[in-house]
Amino acid sequence: LEVEGFPSLGQCADRILAMRGRDTGAAVIAINAEKVVSCRNDAVLRGVIAQADVRYPDGAAIVLAMRCKGVRSGRVTGADLWLEVLRRAGPAAIPVALLGGAPEVANETARRLVAEFPYVSVCLLRDGYSGMQDEEAVLNDLHSSRPEFVFVAMGSPRQEFLIGRLRQRYPAAIYMGLGGSFDVYSGR
Repeated sequence: LEVEGFPSLGQCADRILAMRGRDTGAAVIAINAEKVVSCRNDAVLRGVIAQADVRYPDGAAIVLAMRCKGVRSGRVTGADLWLEVLRRAGPAAIPVALLGGAPEVANETARRLVAEFPYVSVCLLRDGYSGMQDEEAVLNDLHSSRPEFVFVAMGSPRQEFLIGRLRQRYPAAIYMGLGGSFDVYSGR
């Protein structure tokens, strides 16, 4: 897997924001050691990750491996990156979709996000359990709510597979896989 080097969190956020407004949207995937090992045995996961527009180093082992290859980078955590993207994207209105987390985690994440970023509008909120049982309904909601960013916090590889499927049918957004970031952000 090729992973881009980013000297700072801000530079990674700027790279993502440079893709705003593209008809094809973008997929942003964190790369860590576990994902690299999983990709060795899972061709489908490897393909989904290869299609990502940004693959950033979200693990110390990845940063060290990159340094061995002569690429300088800092560690960029998904839990920090999505918030930095929103900080730098404002203050214009930003419609976002939040997919994942337990119901109470998803609700608290949405509440805190709007309180911290008044220019963010959560136009779609689906927990990662009952809220994701009907993927066709999620796609319909994406088309009707038209989010600019779709933040998917379901853990790997589930979130990467979902991003791949959703992006095929609703390509206009920037999708970011966030793992347990909603749990962290909501304080759970």
